[in-house]
Amino acid sequence: MEPQDEIWNSLPRKQFEDLVKEEVDLVLKLRHRFKRIYMWAVEQVKARWIKQNIWKEEWNVENKPGPTDRWPHEGPLPDGLTREELQDRDTPLVKGGRVISAREKSRILCEHDASCPINQFFAQIRLEQKVIYLEQRRLSSEPGHSYYPQSAYARVRKRWIARRIWDTNWRRFPGRTWRHENSVPDPVAEFYTKIRTRLYEQLSS
Repeated sequence: MEPQDEIWNSLPRKQFEDLVKEEVDLVLKLRHRFKRIYMWAVEQVKARWIKQNIWKEEWNVENKPGPTDRWPHEGPLPDGLTREELQDRDTPLVKGGRVISAREKSRILCEHDASCPINQFFAQIRLEQKVIYLEQRRLSSEPGHSYYPQSAYARVRKRWIARRIWDTNWRRFPGRTWRHENSVPDPVAEFYTKIRTRLYEQLSS
């Protein structure tokens, strides 16, 4: 049986902190010196998550996810939409007086599911390919190429295993749910999540 505390390593807060640490290590490795490196790394990871549509507005309060916050895909779809409606490409969908095209249905689903393990895995592989390219440029005067899928895959998978977010039920690639999603809900965590949500609403009003 897996240790219970490791199951929660796949929550946004823990993954955000792990990625910030990796960013710090990378900069130290490539640039040796960098002022205010930690805050820079935080902004790098945050910007990446915003671009990937996995950053929540309420995380701006602390500039990072709360300890018990969940990923966007764990919540409801926007505007009261359902997955069944969005996956039905043949039936016209009208919401709020406007027609949602099949292309927009696909976009909404992709943005909502961006925080799923499989999508995050490929996003990190693409980033790792760029890192490997920069490393190769430092080691050789030859321009080389920027396509290192196997090496990038191996690095990302190794990191996920080290961070205890790789599910032993996965095979070559991750699935669509994180380990904590398949665990029994933590009532204490749910309680603090509600408090933080209420605080954010008060600060935003």
